[in-house]
Amino acid sequence: MAVQLLERLDVAALVRVVADLEPVLIIIDTQARVTVGGDENSSKDMGRFVESADQLRRVCRSTVLVVHHESRNGDNLRGSTAMEGAASTIIRAKKDGRLIEMTCVKQKEHAEFEPINGTLVDAGESVYYSHDIVGVMTAETDTENKIYAAMREHCGSTGASSTTLLKLTELPESSFHRGKNALIRKGIIRNEGSKQRTWYVLSDEEEQVLES
Repeated sequence: MAVQLLERLDVAALVRVVADLEPVLIIIDTQARVTVGGDENSSKDMGRFVESADQLRRVCRSTVLVVHHESRNGDNLRGSTAMEGAASTIIRAKKDGRLIEMTCVKQKEHAEFEPINGTLVDAGESVYYSHDIVGVMTAETDTENKIYAAMREHCGSTGASSTTLLKLTELPESSFHRGKNALIRKGIIRNEGSKQRTWYVLSDEEEQVLES
């Protein structure tokens, strides 16, 4: 049974139970299930939900993770901006075949972290998120293969900037960036630099193939 976080009695009871457990992480999955009868487009209703979540955080001194859906166009969180404004961190999970990409959309007090790539692995009747087998994914398009070949032939041991890779491949800039981002999502290459000064290297698995 989902606890309703727009109901004061439910919130008070939940706070008492959770305070005794002293968790470090509370997961609310999903926002819609715990705000039945509320209007997620209403800043008033979502403001009450945020206050309930914040009450849990203050009393239990733990992180509160809210699972929520995006709108159909995938640009923003669905409904009122109250929750988005209150969040310290927003992470978008996107599935592409076997790959799950975690992208930092908002980081209130720090710089946004680089995308994290992984896959879902079966475990009994459930699954878990793993980084271990991302490297088994392969380059699929001609553009991806050109970038991958340039990395292996010219930059395998040292890495390269985005500008250098673009010159090596002689691809149109728009095609190059699409292919490069696809290889990053698949875990074949990764950025060891920053957003402003990128430096791309092959993943650990690909480096092992070169060494062998």
